[in-house]
Amino acid sequence: MKENFYPESEEILFTNREKELETLEFYLEEFLNGIKENICIFGLRRIGKTILIREFVKRHKELKSIYLNFEYLFSVPIELSQNFILESAKWFFDKELEIYDLVALPGGEVVKKLLRELEKGESSKTTVIKLAFEYLRELGKEERIVVFMDEFQEILKLKNYRELRNILGIFREYINDENILFVISGSFPHIMRDMIADGESPLYNQFKELKLDYFEKESAYELISKVIECNEESKRLIYQLTGGYPFYIVSVAKRAKLIHRIYKLSINLTTIKRAFLIETLYPEGGIYQHCSYLLNTVLLVAKYKAPLIGILNTLLREDGLTQSEIAKRIKVSQGEARLYTSELERLDVLQRIEDRYYYIGDKVLKIWLDLRKTGELGESPRDKPVEIYLKILERKYLKAKTELGKAKESEVRERLREKLGIEFKPYLDKDIEFDGVGIDDNYVNILEVKWKNKPVDLRAMKNFIEKIEQSEFSTKKKRLIFISKSGLTPAALKFAKSNGVEALDNNLEAVWE
Repeated sequence: MKENFYPESEEILFTNREKELETLEFYLEEFLNGIKENICIFGLRRIGKTILIREFVKRHKELKSIYLNFEYLFSVPIELSQNFILESAKWFFDKELEIYDLVALPGGEVVKKLLRELEKGESSKTTVIKLAFEYLRELGKEERIVVFMDEFQEILKLKNYRELRNILGIFREYINDENILFVISGSFPHIMRDMIADGESPLYNQFKELKLDYFEKESAYELISKVIECNEESKRLIYQLTGGYPFYIVSVAKRAKLIHRIYKLSINLTTIKRAFLIETLYPEGGIYQHCSYLLNTVLLVAKYKAPLIGILNTLLREDGLTQSEIAKRIKVSQGEARLYTSELERLDVLQRIEDRYYYIGDKVLKIWLDLRKTGELGESPRDKPVEIYLKILERKYLKAKTELGKAKESEVRERLREKLGIEFKPYLDKDIEFDGVGIDDNYVNILEVKWKNKPVDLRAMKNFIEKIEQSEFSTKKKRLIFISKSGLTPAALKFAKSNGVEALDNNLEAVWE
């Protein structure tokens, strides 16, 4: 079955992950030497877990491997057990078999027990699931095997059956067989880690962790080059747009290649942006479908649906909020906000920086959540709406601040509210953006925040004044506040004083005092 398991089109795209392969190699050698440690691979959906497994299986054709994808196998317990056994047999005996064919083969006694259960009016759910694991145990008596269980978090759905609420405990009974190395893999890192690292879990301390993350720049560039020929600038833009997420990289690069082929557009920065927008906002685009699936899956699994959508919409408008700020925005108690943010963290949608500022971790998902509400695109890069979204992409996302910068802005706005009694909100109108604007006694209070490890220079201060002169606030009474973590250069400080700008440090104290 290994020949069809790893298509050449995927094999060509395998990039990097040498460290992860070396780790798997190490545990395999230990296993073959009689020292067994099961492995848990985890990472976001389509980050490259399955292709890593396929590459490993390809490099070890001498091994007896079994690959089970729980997402596809999953059904009611009796069918799950049958599918589990049939798929295991297909890999072990390297041919397609029917359930009755297995009776005469190794593990046949287990199959007979399953068939007897099938004949009953109502089968025991615990029994049929145990028989599936028992079948693996019997195969392991014939020969050492490595069993890969992909999308393993799906097994938790069995908890919906009263008899199977301890499904992880049932699985725990079978994982210590010396002739079977278990490699489980899953797409919800927090859930997977809870299963193997929570002291209350039956699987606690039974698996070694192997995490897959985004590609760094060099690996991303290498992957791009395997899909499309383009210059360094284009590679840099694809990396910037996708954040190094392998699936997004391939989707954008392939779409750019298709646009070049069909519409005869040269592969340049504008074509890359168009490719990204079409992949993300065209319903048939790979990124669109991935994000849609991800959101639907999260809402299916999540305990609190409406409040979670409310939090996501809030963070689309204002990223980097604290838990108390989120509670205020969606008008719930802090206890409720804690429940909802914890659930979104558990499902790997929200991330925290400095242990307090929340933001949507996947920036491509964030763009999809934001822009799909205003419309969808067709597949032609020459459609007029594409040009509109190009401007939005440029203004709103390609010039976006870092997550830490946005979080610090949020913190500064909150501290100024406490100090001055003024509610500051982020401001964006056309191409003019301020980190905070608050109205007080007919005064417009305008805030700019710079959270860098070097003093603000004269150019940055002049840009602030120029933005104000071009804004709707140019003729209004105003108070200008400029906060810099690392202070100002002498020239910037002099310019600020002469233009009535209050320059404050990170403690909200005047810089020149």
